[in-house]
Amino acid sequence: MQDKGANAMSDRADRPAQAPVWPSANSVQPLLLAGLGILAGLVALWLSGRDGAFVLSAIAGGCLGAAVLLAGRGILVAKARARTLDRAKERMGDDPAPTLLTDRAGQILFMNPGAEARLGT
Repeated sequence: MQDKGANAMSDRADRPAQAPVWPSANSVQPLLLAGLGILAGLVALWLSGRDGAFVLSAIAGGCLGAAVLLAGRGILVAKARARTLDRAKERMGDDPAPTLLTDRAGQILFMNPGAEARLGT
């Protein structure tokens, strides 16, 4: 645990950026595509030996492949955003001017020592 001395960071500014292991809740496309692919695959199994089985198998494979690609892209974007935040913290950390880094909602993500000295924690 860090000492809550003069240069200690507040609980709000101390929170590290977290890269989700799955795309955010706003991105449900991979889940929908995976569900559609599984459903098409099950129907293709049911139609085994018929002409539609090949088409539905191809649809299932395409949907599942697209779901994997979209999920992977979401993970890469989240990791890139976390790296960008870490680089910004490194650049601002040694700056003598008081500097705050906030998210879109205005919650403080990082406060450099100059800002902590001026604003307090």
